[in-house]
Amino acid sequence: MIDLLPLPREEFRCVCSDTKLTGEAFILPGMIPLLRSHCAKCSKRFLCQLRHGWHFGGRLMFDQAERSVISADNIDWYEEEFRRAMASRGRPAPALEKISRRPLGRDVTIVVALDPTYGHLLQRLFSIDAIDPATRATGMVVIVPRFAAWLVPDDAAEIWLVDAPLRELNLWNDAVADAVAALARNVDRLRLAPMRLGGYSVDVERYTRVKPFEANDIGQVIPPRLTISWREDRCWTYRGQRKPDQEAVVEQFTMICTMLDILRDKIADLDVAVIGYGKKGGFAPWVQDLRIVEHDTARERDWAHRCSQSHLVFGIQGSNMILPSAHAGGSLELMPTGHWKHNMVTWEWTNRLSAQAAMERYLHIPLSSSFSDVISIALVQLCRMQVHALWAAQSKAQDETAARQLALAALRVKGGQPIEYRDVAGQLL
Repeated sequence: MIDLLPLPREEFRCVCSDTKLTGEAFILPGMIPLLRSHCAKCSKRFLCQLRHGWHFGGRLMFDQAERSVISADNIDWYEEEFRRAMASRGRPAPALEKISRRPLGRDVTIVVALDPTYGHLLQRLFSIDAIDPATRATGMVVIVPRFAAWLVPDDAAEIWLVDAPLRELNLWNDAVADAVAALARNVDRLRLAPMRLGGYSVDVERYTRVKPFEANDIGQVIPPRLTISWREDRCWTYRGQRKPDQEAVVEQFTMICTMLDILRDKIADLDVAVIGYGKKGGFAPWVQDLRIVEHDTARERDWAHRCSQSHLVFGIQGSNMILPSAHAGGSLELMPTGHWKHNMVTWEWTNRLSAQAAMERYLHIPLSSSFSDVISIALVQLCRMQVHALWAAQSKAQDETAARQLALAALRVKGGQPIEYRDVAGQLL
């Protein structure tokens, strides 16, 4: 936890002579928490970023007189986020709406779930599970963009909704700064919850109010269900080749349609749905197209329900796969080599599983894999997840007839065999 009231305890030093700065007041203008400070020796005034979120490095300060950023030993991309935030000071603030669920106490914790990367936004929200329940109970304010309000858990006393698009959630917001300053005048203690990176367990149902996949009866495990998580800004192309944006989207659509036709040929009763943002192409009539082009809370909640009924979700690695994977029986992600270091980031909900279960359920393969390998693995994993679900449901069956029916269904699943897909010239793809 970071104390905001009384003053943050973190120390900062001036660039003039390494003199310890005198803290005056905290400022929380959105994503980036700051301490307003001055140097008693040279009279310079600074806004110093508190070590929070993705600020792990050394000095990250803003010289108010020279309007310049002073940085050392920081992640390049995060330093750029800081620069953008400082450059946006004075801009018109997006609207802020407060929703009160219950009265706040005198000891309040703030959770800032504002970030221009959706996966990071979820990371900030999921960090609520790492906060001690007693601390949450004293009064918790969660600041989120309006489009993510549906994900705020019930134990938040207040929700503050920011009307800004994802790409602007790192910018300076005077409406948030003023609201936090007003809150500080009415409480005895104010703390900022940290963004945790692993080491804790997340119950995703607390956030979506949707129970993840659970094999309880035959209706939940038959037929096999596959959900595709679609995105158009990072695409599945043949062997991961770089292509112009529109060409990549077209190739992705063609490959997914071909894959679904092959899988449907192998599994006659396959149930498929496509979720995500973008509307390129029209799928076959037997495929449920649940995609949208702009945010719709009801539809995103429907996506969570669909994934919770799916044996497998499939898609390219990214923020778009976090909630689908958290709700489905298993997932298959195509990993761009440059993104491998982000593998399973914001997947703290897997900590609720055994290591073996997690390794069986969640597969990650290189985006550069051949088309034949991708569809072969998708088939094997889909069959594997259905068999696991059938046996799990069989163990819970209330009568012998249902147990026998589930066992026979499990034995009928062939398990999938490697597929060799060739183009019209006979070349293996």
